[in-house]
Amino acid sequence: MKSLRGALLVVSVSLTLATPLRGKHPVSDLSEKNVAFDYLLFSQQSTEGYCRATGNCVTDKLRHFWTIHGLWPSNATAWPENCDPSHPFDASRISTLRSQLDEYWPSVTSENSDSFWSHEWSKHGTCAKSIPRLSGEYNYFSQTLQLYSKWNLTEYLEDAQVRPDNDRAYPVSEVEKALDNRLEAKARLECQRVHGMEFPLLKEIHFCLTKDLDVMDCPGKDENCGTDRIYYIKEA
Repeated sequence: MKSLRGALLVVSVSLTLATPLRGKHPVSDLSEKNVAFDYLLFSQQSTEGYCRATGNCVTDKLRHFWTIHGLWPSNATAWPENCDPSHPFDASRISTLRSQLDEYWPSVTSENSDSFWSHEWSKHGTCAKSIPRLSGEYNYFSQTLQLYSKWNLTEYLEDAQVRPDNDRAYPVSEVEKALDNRLEAKARLECQRVHGMEFPLLKEIHFCLTKDLDVMDCPGKDENCGTDRIYYIKEA
């Protein structure tokens, strides 16, 4: 992923991924109390895993590395969403980031990712404005790309010999250890049962950040992964 770090250097210069993981219910009330949140959940997805699980994807959007799903302000029992309708998504504001977003934050269900980015900004990004580095559309996307480059989940798994394989199922504890050791905090896995597969399929990895954008232990437990083995597939 050296090319990723090189590509994202431009962004770094311009700005000096049981109990549910997130809250149980969204909050649509836009009062100051309900816009408040405790931490950020950074969700990254396996495009291959997502496509195998849902059967709904654009094949040329598949990536052989973990991609960004979103950076979401979160609480233990609820999460804010759609916090500022007065600031709708404007693709022109992130035009200088488009090539990086297309590569590392793609929609896997559409040829054009604008609607996906619009959804992430309107639902989640507008709720992060209390954090200066995430305030505003450009800052939200740019800073998320920087965080993605800083915490390279693909590399962490590879270094622990946890590699995508359509035939091998990994112990859940082995995948968790590979991530937790490098993050120095508890990450969480999201899996899905797929017809014809003996074990659940790893679809997303979540880790959590403080409002200072430091890694912290994620509350809650893995979702639908069980305690035995999971598949981390190479090809959908």
